[in-house]
Amino acid sequence: MAKALEDVRILDLSGFIAGAYGTAMLASFGAEVIMIEALTGSFMRSIASIEPRILPLSSLVNHDKKNIALNLKTEKGKEIFRELVKKSDVLVETFMPGTMARLGLDYESLKKVNPKLIYLSQTAYGQTGPYSRDIGYDGGVQATSGMHTLREHQEAAPPIFADSVSSVYGALGIMFALCYRQKSGVGQHIDLSMNDAIFSQNYLEHLEIAWEGLPESIISMSCHPPRCLLGSFKAKDGYIVNSFLEERQWAAAADVIGEKRMMEDEKFANILSRAQNDEAAISIIEDWTTKHTRDEIVDAMVKAGVPCAKILTREEVVEDPQLRSRDMLLELNHPDFGTIKVTGIPFKLPEPPAEIKTPAPKLGEHTEEILTSLLDYSKEEVDRLREQGIIA
Repeated sequence: MAKALEDVRILDLSGFIAGAYGTAMLASFGAEVIMIEALTGSFMRSIASIEPRILPLSSLVNHDKKNIALNLKTEKGKEIFRELVKKSDVLVETFMPGTMARLGLDYESLKKVNPKLIYLSQTAYGQTGPYSRDIGYDGGVQATSGMHTLREHQEAAPPIFADSVSSVYGALGIMFALCYRQKSGVGQHIDLSMNDAIFSQNYLEHLEIAWEGLPESIISMSCHPPRCLLGSFKAKDGYIVNSFLEERQWAAAADVIGEKRMMEDEKFANILSRAQNDEAAISIIEDWTTKHTRDEIVDAMVKAGVPCAKILTREEVVEDPQLRSRDMLLELNHPDFGTIKVTGIPFKLPEPPAEIKTPAPKLGEHTEEILTSLLDYSKEEVDRLREQGIIA
């Protein structure tokens, strides 16, 4: 069966999760993705040199890709790169603004080589603005986008998600640009700011913009719902999350718990009064949940039409039957580490389906193949380039 992107070739210069997560998704739908790394390898490989067992993590964002090790600081390396650009559709880079221009490999230079090239620059703050020249990573972007303020403990390190979320926007931007190229015949430069991407997901900031003058208490309740409306509760064997946002859900929960006060006490008459009496409501609910297991609570609440779910441990998540039934936990055979697990593709297309088949490539694993089959270099020329430190 033909793949949706099987005629699309992508040059991937992303070094870590940012950028790479999006190109891996496109590879799952048939795009030929060629990673281009320095002869010394990426940041992930430098960490793996200290702890080799971390290397399989690369397959989470670099599965189904090819790899060429190329020295872009040499004129011959740049020449080879431009030859690849001529035969490619998309280029993805995550360097600091100005880096590719100093190499003579920015969009303005490369569109002369290939006017149809779609060039994605994914950086912390984009190509313009007062922060554009600042070094930025996932945690810093969460801080400046306002997302970090949503965390209860400001001193705690945030979980990494800005890299991957913004990379999905990158994949979406590439698809839009490919569609437009079909109509116009020309490529374009996509300027993706991770800060912009995460700000667009920041519900708190949206409320303040959309409803200027809205009381802080209402904004806070919408973005940080009290536990009695949407929160976690202790069970005999862990924790569960319940949602009592609608009146019918609160009434149904009161029936399950068998607590008349939830319906008769004025403190719980509506959603706002319950929010104002959060601790009292929590006490009633948790007095019941602590007497039952997570399974018992979820079974009773779901049957009553109340949204409820177990809070799974890390060990439970990877064994979760729901995720496994939807192919969200897949196994690949790694040449050095045996069977490894990777995450699947969240959206399911029956025709053509996404496929994840191979783990992340080794550094320079496909250098010779790409140079000989795609660029028509001879085996002798490849050997000479390797000896000269231009490829690996």
